[in-house]
Amino acid sequence: MAENRRWKLNSEGIDAASEEIAQFLTGPKTDKKEALRVRLGAEEALLRFRDQFGDETEFELRLSRLFGSIRVSVEIPGRMYDPFIRGESPEESSAFMRSALAGMGELPVWRYSRGTNSVSWRISRKHLQSWAQLLIAIVLAVVVGLLIGLLPKDVSAFISGSIVSPLNGVFMKMLSGISGPMIFLAVLWGIYSIGDISAFSVLGKKLLGYLLLFLCVISAVTDVVVLPLFQLVQGVTASGGGFNEVFQMLLDIVPGNIILPFAEGNTLQILFIGIVMGVAMIIIGDKTQNVALFAEQLNYIVQLVMDAISRLVPAFVFGSLLDLILSGQLSQIGVSYKLFLINVIFCVVMIGVYALIVGARMKVPPVLYLKKAAKTLIICFTTASSAAAFSTSIETCVKEYGVDERFTNFGIPFSQIIYKPCASVLYFTSMVYLAEVYGVAVSPAWFATAFIMAVVLSVATPPIPGGTLASISVLCTQLGLPLEGIPVILTIGVLIDFFATPQNIFGCHTILILAADKFGLLNKDTLRN
Repeated sequence: MAENRRWKLNSEGIDAASEEIAQFLTGPKTDKKEALRVRLGAEEALLRFRDQFGDETEFELRLSRLFGSIRVSVEIPGRMYDPFIRGESPEESSAFMRSALAGMGELPVWRYSRGTNSVSWRISRKHLQSWAQLLIAIVLAVVVGLLIGLLPKDVSAFISGSIVSPLNGVFMKMLSGISGPMIFLAVLWGIYSIGDISAFSVLGKKLLGYLLLFLCVISAVTDVVVLPLFQLVQGVTASGGGFNEVFQMLLDIVPGNIILPFAEGNTLQILFIGIVMGVAMIIIGDKTQNVALFAEQLNYIVQLVMDAISRLVPAFVFGSLLDLILSGQLSQIGVSYKLFLINVIFCVVMIGVYALIVGARMKVPPVLYLKKAAKTLIICFTTASSAAAFSTSIETCVKEYGVDERFTNFGIPFSQIIYKPCASVLYFTSMVYLAEVYGVAVSPAWFATAFIMAVVLSVATPPIPGGTLASISVLCTQLGLPLEGIPVILTIGVLIDFFATPQNIFGCHTILILAADKFGLLNKDTLRN
């Protein structure tokens, strides 16, 4: 469904467009706060365009609904003008923050193409919380499974083998088909965006080093500590067993051609291609603007498709659990509580570790540091959303910690994209958990592959619905693990998110404080008071 309207950039036209947006966004399935944010944002953008182009210039309002998402956009012909940049010489750090926030849904997306400025907002309709949808799916699967179990065995076997299993297979095909391109574009566009920051090029590289160092060390230590908690089968079935296999795995990252990795779903090779092309685009610079624009737009398309696929996750969980119940294999996932407890304990412990690190390095009582972060952590814990806590996170870093505002505006969105240790640990422990449950043979090369991919995919996972789902599916495929265990991991992952989000954000704060102190951009008196 799409609606287009045209008015002039005068007061009557802007008021009419605002009223049209308000009516379009009215309904029980649209969040009222989101609707108000979009309406006010559109008014502000149109007023700024009027100041630049005059009130006789025409603009077009486009309203559309697709796959449960609502899109509002305004288009104004004329010279290139971004209404969200103030001043004559905007800084690249601000541009990066706007790009990151747009990806989180916190800011509109501005584009200029063929002599037309376009500003668009995309909001999702109101839905049940993810945990509620999954809970309903699990309960329905158990109830339906028990009812079908009362039927003759040949009937229940027919339902499982001829209806439920094939439908689950179709879902996995859709997921496998889109996950490779999605991760490739996320890596490519993420690297290109980071490299475009001229004002903070030096700080950006150093901050990236801090983030990756913490991510790798924390992931490695945690993975080694929790590994003895799983009972694994040692062997060479899933992968080889020695140095030669690990070395060969690294060599195999380089693909024979650029198409084969996508056809075969080789995630490591897809990541390698994305990194190489992203770095090449940074080096070439402005000459790749058209390619960058194409990659950005294709990225939005792929994310929209993944968003639509991810809405089927509750149905997939229902079908997969029902299939396990009917086939009598449900007992294999009875130890899933261990995966949940390991990740929750990791999140809680790491929050304490971050407080101790800042306390020791900055001479700040850990309790005081936690108290300053309390507001942000509460929002993260209650919503499981880094986007919901973004503005509070920025305010906390500037006013409570004393981090330079310009560095905060760049560092927070940059850190939230790169630093997700909870995702890395969840990916690794989930793969080990599936290997234990299904008796898959593992080896040193298998562990090396699992660790490398868990860390890389935690960075590459885009902050959209379905991002984690895609990463888990490619991990299972790469490591030779059954896809039947994915519904359990997804269900546990939704619950873990409520603990993982505050840990990730608090970790970003900690690293930002340490980096700011290193660069001379930290007011220690503010932090200590």
